[in-house]
Amino acid sequence: MQVFVCYNEMVNITAAPNSGRKETAGERRGKLMRTVLKKLTAVMLAVAMFCTCVPADAAKAASYADFTAEQMLIVTAPDGVNMHQTPQASAANRIMTLGRGNHLYVNQVNYQTGWMLVTCGGHTGWVLGQDGWFAVYNAVPDVYSYAQTMQAKVLASALNVHRDPVKLSSNIIDDLYRGQVVDAVGYTNTGWTKVRYYRGGSQIEGYVSSAWVNVTAKVVATAPEKFTTIYGYSAAVKSNCSALNVHCSPSTAADVMTCIYSGDVVNILAQSKTWYRISLNVNGNMRTGYIYRSYTNKKDALANLRLSAANKTVKRKGKYHILIRGNTGMSLKATWKTSNKKVATVNKNGYVTAKKKGTAKITCTIKVGNRTKKLTCKIKVK
Repeated sequence: MQVFVCYNEMVNITAAPNSGRKETAGERRGKLMRTVLKKLTAVMLAVAMFCTCVPADAAKAASYADFTAEQMLIVTAPDGVNMHQTPQASAANRIMTLGRGNHLYVNQVNYQTGWMLVTCGGHTGWVLGQDGWFAVYNAVPDVYSYAQTMQAKVLASALNVHRDPVKLSSNIIDDLYRGQVVDAVGYTNTGWTKVRYYRGGSQIEGYVSSAWVNVTAKVVATAPEKFTTIYGYSAAVKSNCSALNVHCSPSTAADVMTCIYSGDVVNILAQSKTWYRISLNVNGNMRTGYIYRSYTNKKDALANLRLSAANKTVKRKGKYHILIRGNTGMSLKATWKTSNKKVATVNKNGYVTAKKKGTAKITCTIKVGNRTKKLTCKIKVK
């Protein structure tokens, strides 16, 4: 750094007070030099003090660690760090103290002040990003692959699936439920299992706690399943099964296209010894999939069918439309017949026309596949 000093000062060169002689030219020059040096020393001292202050401020700014948003940090401060409601350090503003070893997720960083908006254990607030108080956490440890194809069965009633193997609420991308079987594609030495499965036609890949899954060799069907087509039946997922995989083929080794949940009802197209072939809506498209029979209750869909009335009184020359109530989720064919055409007639769509006073029984024969069901309505004409 170069410093240029300019002085504009008038120096009064006179004889010293009470002196008995006149100053020589050399003495005057010496006195002037001493005055100039004194002023120059004061200026240089001020410049030195200014230069000392600049690095001090810069050092203070540099003491904030250069963390970035979306990083995961671990608290390394011996006494922990305080989380505040706003980026201001005060006792009234404090939310909680994050102890040493806590993990937190960085949402944003103010690089001018060093304050960071972070999430930890479901709490979000501001911490001061002081250097030495935090360390960057290696969120993705080494993932080791299995030597053979493996699957993981969920043991917990509900199990969080994390984007990365870190226990942060902001890192959760999905949930699995007791009994679900998914592909296990790897593991870490930090207690995580890497899984892959399908949800609604989309593939999900993430990490679950190894303590809550049972990892075994993937079961591969050794013989083709023999299916028998059945009609008018549905399958309801049992209440003790939180979620049930729907496979693309009748094997647990097959890809999972989606899941159905406790209480869901789907139409059965065919059955084998251990599987149902079903039809269901996946993202607006009707798909065919396979589910394990043991996790469902088989229901007769035809049992839900009924007519809009069991007895109906109609005035002579009046009309009444008999409707079929209930839904099998399958294509059905209805045939209508009257017991007395002189009293009442019925057309192919269930429209009844009253002819004369009397009673007639209208029979509706419903056919679904190779199964039939008869429903009746008593018409009284007055």
